Amino acid sequence: AAPLAAASSPPLNHLQTMAIQLRDEVQIGLGWSSGCDVDAQCELLSRNFASLGQVSFRPGKKTFPAKAEDSAAAIRLQSDHARSDPKADKEQLNIWPSRLPKDMHFIAIFATIFQGPTSFAAVPNCYLRVLNNGVEDHRRAIADERSTRTLLVAILRRSPSDDCTWELHDATVDCAAPSRDAAIEAVLFAKLSGWSTVSLKLWVVEASNLVPKDADESDPYCRVKFLDNKVYKTETVRNTTAPRWDTSKPLISYDGPVDDLLSTGQSRVVFDVFDKDFITADDFEGQGAMGVADLFSAQGRGEQESVLTLSHRSTTCLEDVGGSLVVRFQLSAS
Repeated sequence: AAPLAAASSPPLNHLQTMAIQLRDEVQIGLGWSSGCDVDAQCELLSRNFASLGQVSFRPGKKTFPAKAEDSAAAIRLQSDHARSDPKADKEQLNIWPSRLPKDMHFIAIFATIFQGPTSFAAVPNCYLRVLNNGVEDHRRAIADERSTRTLLVAILRRSPSDDCTWELHDATVDCAAPSRDAAIEAVLFAKLSGWSTVSLKLWVVEASNLVPKDADESDPYCRVKFLDNKVYKTETVRNTTAPRWDTSKPLISYDGPVDDLLSTGQSRVVFDVFDKDFITADDFEGQGAMGVADLFSAQGRGEQESVLTLSHRSTTCLEDVGGSLVVRFQLSAS
């Protein structure tokens, strides 16, 4: 099949369900004209979004199950196999739905520019197509204009009403590292649930086993970086290495578009614990972080708590750090 001409891409985090029933063998192809190298890969997830494996160009990862013979493989990636034919798919994912394990419910498919430009808008005639038993059911151009090398381009979902049927969800989601895993889970949680706005509440509850910075004690407080690196700060608790902070009201309350939580660069909530010094600079006690996917895991389940290990903030950090931090959070559609 000839490549499509470039076209305007859907907006960020666009997700559209395609009415395609997957049959005996499904082929998902990526193609482009020339001048670059694009790699296909996929993440395999359970109903609860736990990882069940990956299929990629890396050695030993080109089939699922790993290193399976063709007759036993449920998914097989044929990578860079058709460079000599300008009309053929250059990357192919072959999927046999009947061979997929019953606990697999989602297959997230990515396209990554391995060599070439920094944006899919500059990849000539890039397209995605889907074939059922050799018959093309769906085709679209990939021409995203943002500067990203990695896009989530499609999600296959096992039908909630029929275990034998899979659905194709067409997607264009910017998910450059390190936010790729967060993008998968956040999109699946929010977009497939039809969310447009969310309500998030977050509390910093307590810390334990902090390194004493003032003789045998510290005066700890926690500083939190959230969307656009906005900083929130707890009160200082005096003379302790096991502070408990005021949780009568959330430290962070957010009501806004779900896309703001899914956008690239917002993949983590960062917690920095310091010892307050009233004469010299405050001493660093340690850093913890949560991914967007961790926040979305609380959707519809009420208040959840997570224990974060406090560690160095960089490989060159020389401060004596340690201990743990307990945070509480709640996320729901608003």
